Order: sequence, then structure tokens, then C-alpha cells
Amino acid sequence: MAFLDTSTERVVVNGVCPVSITLAGTVYAGDPLGYSTGWKLSASATTIQPLLIAGQHGKTGDIITAYPAGVVRCLVATAATLGELTAVSDAGLYASAGSNTPDVGIVASITTALDYARVIACPMIAQLTVPRS
Repeated sequence: MAFLDTSTERVVVNGVCPVSITLAGTVYAGDPLGYSTGWKLSASATTIQPLLIAGQHGKTGDIITAYPAGVVRCLVATAATLGELTAVSDAGLYASAGSNTPDVGIVASITTALDYARVIACPMIAQLTVPRS
């Protein structure tokens, strides 16, 4: 079953390897971030590849904590499935993996009501993967 997060109630449950970054746009906790003339929402994943997870809200010029990996709790518009491959959509949302979206993790848990999913996300890993011949 395909899922899509709503981006309205993301919480970084646990972040790994915190780094301080300066923002070049408005972001919210849990947003996938990429670098293109500054750190901003990976809103067009085909041009701004997701690399980090925002640890807190911020706007242009703010210094925030971000993580290369972590667990993000998402409010979902449609139910997720345990173990489902997770990607970042061109709208900067966590979603079921698609053919043209960068994979960033998996769905680790879901609530009984199927309204929240916890995603283990490691956006940078997908960008560092090199095909072997």
C-alpha cells in the first residue's frame, strides 16, 4: 500500500551524528534537506538531492541542528506498511518509493490506527551508493 506523509506533524525521534548548518530557506523538523546554494528543503529531489534531516524548525539564515540519519515520526495521509521502502517525493515529503524518487529508508513501525509511521531515514547513504560492475 502506498503512503505519503503530510509534513504537518513530523518529529525527529532520534537523530544520529548531529551537525550545525545554516539554512537558505524555511524548513520544519523532520524535513529532508539538500544543498543547492545553501541548505534547504529537498523539494525537488531530482535537482536537490536529500542529504540530511532537519532537527528543528528554521528559516533563511538560522543555524539549526541536522542529522545524516535518524528516526522520523510522520503523520501519514494513507497508511504505511512495515518494512516499506521510503523515498522523498518532489514535494519534499516521505512517501512510498517510486521509480524517480531517491530512496532514503524504510518504515520501521506504524500505529494501530495506521495514522503515524516511524521511518528510519539515512538520506545521504543513497547518494553515496556507487554502482559496481
